[in-house]
Amino acid sequence: FSPANSIKQLWPRPLLVIHGVNDDVIPFEHGERLFEAAYEPKRRVWLTAEDYAQSLTSKEALIEVRQFFDEAIPVPAI
Repeated sequence: FSPANSIKQLWPRPLLVIHGVNDDVIPFEHGERLFEAAYEPKRRVWLTAEDYAQSLTSKEALIEVRQFFDEAIPVPAI
């Protein structure tokens, strides 16, 4: 199983990759490789939190996720 190969199957759906540069669980390079392997449309967010748990719950991450979904799934005008 190769996540870098599997991620290509998401196309043409938008992809958001969020990864902590100081992640102590999953090496940062894994996030970089996934992002590079993915097709457009894609967006990346590299978080500077101190560890894995902080990355998951950071305000920055939540803001980025919200913005991504707002752009990826626009609300139709009424």
